Amino acid sequence: MKIGEEHTMNTCKVSVIIATYNTADYLEECLDSIFAQTLSDIEVVMIDDGSTDNTEAIIRKYKEKHGNLVTRYQENRGAGNARNYGISIARGEYMIFMDPDDKYPNEDCLEKMYQTAKEYNAMICGGNVLTNDHGIIKDRYHAGDGVISGVKNQIVHVKDYFYLYSHQRYLLETRFVKSNQILYANYQRYEDQVFTIKALGVAGWFYELDYPVFEHRINHKELNMDYDMFLDVLKGFRDTINLICDYDMQLMFEKNYVTFIKMYMSKISQYVFHGNEEYNQVLEDINGLEKHSSWYDEKYLVTYESIINH
Repeated sequence: MKIGEEHTMNTCKVSVIIATYNTADYLEECLDSIFAQTLSDIEVVMIDDGSTDNTEAIIRKYKEKHGNLVTRYQENRGAGNARNYGISIARGEYMIFMDPDDKYPNEDCLEKMYQTAKEYNAMICGGNVLTNDHGIIKDRYHAGDGVISGVKNQIVHVKDYFYLYSHQRYLLETRFVKSNQILYANYQRYEDQVFTIKALGVAGWFYELDYPVFEHRINHKELNMDYDMFLDVLKGFRDTINLICDYDMQLMFEKNYVTFIKMYMSKISQYVFHGNEEYNQVLEDINGLEKHSSWYDEKYLVTYESIINH
């Protein structure tokens, strides 16, 4: 039995869920920022997704000092699968997700979000995002950036919202997530957008808090996507667009579709997809979603085809 198999069912205020895989170099800084939080009565749910580095030794070290660190180990299945495991055992009134190479920029991040969510009876509360580029801190997302009106510190309706990324910036009511079976897609990449859109779509609104609640570490190592990973990106995009249509989030569609095409589809020439049934089916699914949407505009197809044929 791996360490940390015990877990009581008593509730707490917030569950911080971490899926980690071979990020021992940054894990201690991440955990220190969590355990320094001023909000009392939290738990840290860490799913070790098959790490082969020094992660287990770090977990043992922190479990000796922190009784509210709950850990599980599984064979490597990907971040989405590991986060879903964390959701299944989370006992907090609210939950939030943290990546093991990132951290909280201030000690009161969780307290600010929890108090705001409680005050406004919000199922979701979102905050600002910072980036850390080798010690240089910049804004990545500031409250109101994803809303046409630029509103902040107030309720935002999802039909007026278009920011698709940074799932770690949201505090979510645990009962809401579990009762609506809101889960991450089981893909290697683009798995978190599926979670974000379903959560926002089901809730219908969230509170936009103007306060930095997440600091993302910039890694300049180029990600070399293999065939399976690239196919997963396409599947994640297909599922995300499907949900965007289901929840009538037209602004989200208009602001993100072309951006995705430009970012990913230009890489298609690196892979031998021609004649692959699964790949062709995913593209057919994506085209089908576009053509059945009342928001569909010829400019989307033109952009898509021009990049594919480049």
